[in-house]
Amino acid sequence: MGPQLAITYAFALVLFVGIIMITDIIASYLLAGARHRNPTGIPGLARAMMALSVIVILGIALFHILAVGMNADPTTTSLITNNVLSMLAGIAAAITGFYFGSRATSPTPPTAPAITTQNLPNGTVNTFYSAVLVATGGTPPYRWSSGGQVPDGLNLDQATGLLSGTPTRVDRFIFSITVQDSSQASAVHQYTVTIA
Repeated sequence: MGPQLAITYAFALVLFVGIIMITDIIASYLLAGARHRNPTGIPGLARAMMALSVIVILGIALFHILAVGMNADPTTTSLITNNVLSMLAGIAAAITGFYFGSRATSPTPPTAPAITTQNLPNGTVNTFYSAVLVATGGTPPYRWSSGGQVPDGLNLDQATGLLSGTPTRVDRFIFSITVQDSSQASAVHQYTVTIA
């Protein structure tokens, strides 16, 4: 490898590394709004296309300037151009793989749990009562708990969400049920149950 070609490759390395870093920073600011709409980060396609466009345009332009500036003969110029295009193709493949692999396909965070049981049935004193609470979303398993005044005689199963037992007092009861998933995310719903 001649000294001129070695200098060309050195310029190439500095150029590519610098452009990739700067382009990534610029893309983060220009597309900052997308970050709020997409918790996984800026879309991989947008960042990849922006980075590749800048690299291809400036990379080819710089190498043509270097080739002419060094008064390279046509054979050397052709060799430099071919090497530049090969390097650009390799870097393009690497950047595309990085952005699409680590950004565009990032898993979506799980949603918080939600209690889908909107109402509980009323009951009768001294008569067995049973109702199952249902939740969706989040990361199972769920853990159930109650707050407020649950009807006397009823118990909530923390693992299954089953509210059951034999009511022992006539009254109107207002209480809340909380479900918590394995990631500590939770949801609360309030119920009113009348025992007659």
